Amino acid sequence: MKKIIKRIISVMLALAIIIEFLPITTLKVMAMEDSNGVVSISNEYISVDVSGKNGGFLIKTKEGDKLIKSDDNKALLYHRDEYDTSFTSFEVTYADGSTKQYLFGGSYGFLGMSSSDVEVKKINETEIHAVWEVNDLVFTQKLSLVSSGANEHGMVSIAYDVENKGSSPVSIKARILLDTAFDKKDYGTYQVVDANNKYRSIWTETVLTASDSIPQNFFACDDPYSPSVTAYTVSRQGQLPYQVAFGHWNNLAASLFSFVPDTQLDFTSPSNKFKTADSAYALYYNLGSIAGSGGKNSLITYYGVYSHHEVVSESTMTLDITAPTSLVLNSDKTAYERLASTGIADFSVQMVLKNLNNVNYDTLTLAIYTSAGLMP
Repeated sequence: MKKIIKRIISVMLALAIIIEFLPITTLKVMAMEDSNGVVSISNEYISVDVSGKNGGFLIKTKEGDKLIKSDDNKALLYHRDEYDTSFTSFEVTYADGSTKQYLFGGSYGFLGMSSSDVEVKKINETEIHAVWEVNDLVFTQKLSLVSSGANEHGMVSIAYDVENKGSSPVSIKARILLDTAFDKKDYGTYQVVDANNKYRSIWTETVLTASDSIPQNFFACDDPYSPSVTAYTVSRQGQLPYQVAFGHWNNLAASLFSFVPDTQLDFTSPSNKFKTADSAYALYYNLGSIAGSGGKNSLITYYGVYSHHEVVSESTMTLDITAPTSLVLNSDKTAYERLASTGIADFSVQMVLKNLNNVNYDTLTLAIYTSAGLMP
């Protein structure tokens, strides 16, 4: 039943904008086509499959976290052959004030718009690009494996570049919807640090905005009490989403951008109104105004696991740090651009400490040393 519901919703979403324009025979052909030409990249810890048909992707572990065997060879996103349950959409406001919403990889030529097929290309053994155009806008999806020297090794970098070839500026917002899954389990419980630096479990439909203090990273797990698989979302500092929505996949995927949460709906229980336990979340980004005649902007986020590939197997604790790799001076060269709004900080550091022992510790002391010129 779950797969049938997902298939129905996916088809409804993909065809919502065209159902009045195409004959039934055309719709049948489109629904039956499943030749995706999948392109893949992987390292020892994580892998990515990208559909050559629509740019949709699947992220799954190989070894996953080196210190946790239970997360080996697990899908971290729901998967079916059409690669369409996780998707990215854009809301574009044109110079005349009109607004249009686009599904990455969608076909809009029949509506009198200029749109292209998705062109998927494996750049090298660690990166895949998917390029798609609509109405003088060029969107490039870049999926890459995070390098071994980075804190987020074991994750996949999900990035989008936008180029405006039109003559007038446009304002663009983006929504990345990820269909959370853990192998055969089509949902997870989300753990988010709140404004008081305490973990908050989310299993009902919820929307976080900047006023809720969106953290730089959060995670989902298959079991909040005894997790065997954990998937992390890490944002680039200085480019946090302006909104994060957690919900039942059916509700989130029912539109390209808007979402009204049903705060009483438990997406981890099959007794909800959709009769399935099924979770997803969406990251909303404001790319701002993009100038015409070649103006560009981009966004990036990370999804996957911490590989801990450099940690010895006898370790009893892990400490994962999320921090900027460099700071940028302002236009006057008088100060650094602020990357965090907490206190007077120019940037923040978020740490996730995991106890791998079956031992409870009453007290933990963490010593932080900074380089010359940095004041904590």
